[in-house]
Amino acid sequence: MAISLSDRVIRFLCGPEVGRIRFTFPEAAATITINRAMYGRVAKAIKDHSIGIFPATDPALIPPGSSAIYDGSPAKGGTIFIRAGKHWGRDLEGDLVHECTHAGFDVDKLIGLTALTEEAAAFVAEALYYRMSHFSIPSSWVVQNVARPVADRLLHQYQAGNTPIPGIDPATFNALLAVIPLRPTYQGGPAATGGSYVHNG
Repeated sequence: MAISLSDRVIRFLCGPEVGRIRFTFPEAAATITINRAMYGRVAKAIKDHSIGIFPATDPALIPPGSSAIYDGSPAKGGTIFIRAGKHWGRDLEGDLVHECTHAGFDVDKLIGLTALTEEAAAFVAEALYYRMSHFSIPSSWVVQNVARPVADRLLHQYQAGNTPIPGIDPATFNALLAVIPLRPTYQGGPAATGGSYVHNG
């Protein structure tokens, strides 16, 4: 029996590869944690229909070049749009990790995060997933390649086993923060202007 798109995303978020993603990063005076539990809360929100999963091709819903996107603006619950007809592979899964990280911030009501910090953390989670699933990041994916050194340092800390949930390396994370606002996708938007994304949390 074929499973629904929502069930497939839930299984993916609750699977072992996403479950290995874990790190902390600073935002103002707080320390934010991304880990298995956060993705589990996103999976529960999808199961409870607080977050919808829908296929889409309309550019108004999913920008050209994107495999998936999270929209946190609805009054009650968010929506993850997945490009209709997109092959389910590591590239789509990485996009889902990225967008479900945004959804996790929403579910956890972290509405004080800047859009830039949100994007940087989501790119780190995406890069970690690619590295742990042995997916080769294309050279044309500029931001993901800048996020890769952050992910590599986290993987080194995973292997060392000195802390259950390691913190990001400030130098490589700051390099990532510097690159994101320069990319055409983000120019003129909250990630480049110091704003925050709209949340329903």
